[in-house]
Amino acid sequence: MLTDLSFIDIFCRIALLPSQEFFFVSLLIIGFIFLRKEAFARAFFIFAFAMIFNRFLKGIFQVPLPPGVNPNSWAFPSGHMQTASTFWLWLAWEYKNKIFYIFTALLLACIGFALIHCGYHYPADIAGALFFALVTLMLYQLLIKNPFLYKNPPFIGFVLALVAIPFMIFTDKLTKHLFLWVAFGSLLGFSTGWLINNKFCSKVSNASFRIKLFILIVDIIGIVGIKLLFNLIPTKSFITEGVQFFIIALWLSSIPQCITCALFNKDQLHKKL
Repeated sequence: MLTDLSFIDIFCRIALLPSQEFFFVSLLIIGFIFLRKEAFARAFFIFAFAMIFNRFLKGIFQVPLPPGVNPNSWAFPSGHMQTASTFWLWLAWEYKNKIFYIFTALLLACIGFALIHCGYHYPADIAGALFFALVTLMLYQLLIKNPFLYKNPPFIGFVLALVAIPFMIFTDKLTKHLFLWVAFGSLLGFSTGWLINNKFCSKVSNASFRIKLFILIVDIIGIVGIKLLFNLIPTKSFITEGVQFFIIALWLSSIPQCITCALFNKDQLHKKL
């Protein structure tokens, strides 16, 4: 029970929340709708790619996890730390704000400490995750400077999906790691949706807060509906997971925006509260 935990245990549990996939997806939805669409989309792309790259690295090093932790996985580099570092460091780079830099450094330090304190990882796993996250980000920065991708950012997800294919091919028990297909399907779905968004409903980006709140509500309803629909499938497989998150990412990045454009005229979109 929570009351039986010490202050440090409770702190660590809270510190690990920003390293969870649900937290990233929730932040992506808010950031894509209300804040800086392209910054959060690029952060999501590299986060999804990091999920695939991390599992490939684990298979290469095959370092056992601490005793009592999931025996069916590997420790080095830490997946939670690598994906969290990749996502938060990229956002910090996008915003280029000193306060955000400090926040990111403290947040990652807390996540790393919590993973070690809770017995999920050794310090070397955390250090390795940070190293590979930084390498990934440096290469990603070079990639998006490509003239075509710079002008057409939705295609970044397609390129990363292509880059990820060799890593997936050489990942052991590929079809058993359903989260890899979650990441792969999300890359393709979000890129496809972003292209649709830009072509048919780009003006929604400058819509009023009320309209964006409407988009958020439609987003949430749609995602819940898709999840409930796929929960009716009795057996999960890599195909169902890949398709499910392709549809979720496609929905998140385009469908509510297109619905909004169909329902509201230009004056209504930009009407202040």
